[in-house]
Amino acid sequence: MANFIIAQPYSASFTAVSAATSMPASNLNKMQPSDVWRSTSLTSQYIEVDLGSAKAVTVVALMFTNLTSAATWQVQAGSTTAYSNYDSTAVTAWAGATQNVDRPHAFLDLTAASQTYRYWKITLTDAANPAGYFEAGRVILSNAFQGARNYSFGAGRGYKDMTVTKDAFAGQMIVEEKAKRPIISFEANFLTATEAEATILELQRNLSGGVLAMQDPSASTYRMGRMYYGRLSIEPVIAAAFNVYSTRFTVEGLI
Repeated sequence: MANFIIAQPYSASFTAVSAATSMPASNLNKMQPSDVWRSTSLTSQYIEVDLGSAKAVTVVALMFTNLTSAATWQVQAGSTTAYSNYDSTAVTAWAGATQNVDRPHAFLDLTAASQTYRYWKITLTDAANPAGYFEAGRVILSNAFQGARNYSFGAGRGYKDMTVTKDAFAGQMIVEEKAKRPIISFEANFLTATEAEATILELQRNLSGGVLAMQDPSASTYRMGRMYYGRLSIEPVIAAAFNVYSTRFTVEGLI
């Protein structure tokens, strides 16, 4: 079991081989994953990412896609657009063996060996996709925070029901059904002083946009359903003991 991660995406420039009208590759850099990139075909499609400078990457994710279980993806990186320094090779795109989300995610875990490059390329293959195009709502390249010690018992996962109810004059309950947002909340009770000061408080101070949170990035079976992308809130960091700090992370999905 791997320790939890909090991945705040780098801001980047995105281009793609093709894009449908009003669905450009630049949407992959937006916080809201309902703003999607969509290709115009399934043939020889890839996304290119420019981080602006060489940056350490430990997590690559392609989220909120229409990829089928037969799809593959290939992640390449380099100091130039030849992408000759790193190659994941073509691997199964689905992040987990079970599709327990409405829009599948692809996930590449590089926490054991980070890759520091400016240019990245994601190539997609899914020839039998019935939609006839590729679609994705977010690309994440991040140097994720991974605690030296894992989260504590008592972590919670579920869905926040946005449904609204009100009472009619005659006494009936009127129900306005709305979407259910995924939510995850967990405590990290054994943070070091360096983690608390140099990472958590700085993340809290500079937080903007969405993040990807995962309790166990190595767990493959239900991994897609355990990928929580959304708005992060961090409770005040508490000095729990001498040189031991704690806080609670909560991520509420955006869709």
